[in-house]
Amino acid sequence: MITNEEILNVSKLDAFKRYGYFIKKVADEEMVYTLSFENEIAIAEVKNNKLISIWSAAEFAKECAVLEWGNYDVVEFSLDEFKDKIGALVAKNGFLINVFSVANKTGFIVNWSELWRDLEEELEQYD
Repeated sequence: MITNEEILNVSKLDAFKRYGYFIKKVADEEMVYTLSFENEIAIAEVKNNKLISIWSAAEFAKECAVLEWGNYDVVEFSLDEFKDKIGALVAKNGFLINVFSVANKTGFIVNWSELWRDLEEELEQYD
């Protein structure tokens, strides 16, 4: 469970530091969160790039379920489900990954291979 203090403190970090937090938390918990409405993953568009937004905890995702995503629900994926389901969606559509956006600010933008390289490096620390 994430405390309100942790939500506030992490949300104040710059995008790259939030990305580092995300990598560590996901490697530890092996869960990834996104937003979905009627089985459609929330897609943002920034500078002609389509982005799938992801977070390390449901509480952070819920904080972004506002405005155009106000009707969206938080969806959790195990790391394996995320790799299979979201990985296929990313590969098929050429999406980028928006890691840990807050309020109306984008997170750290990476491609799929960069995300998995960083996650795998962190996961090796747990072996």
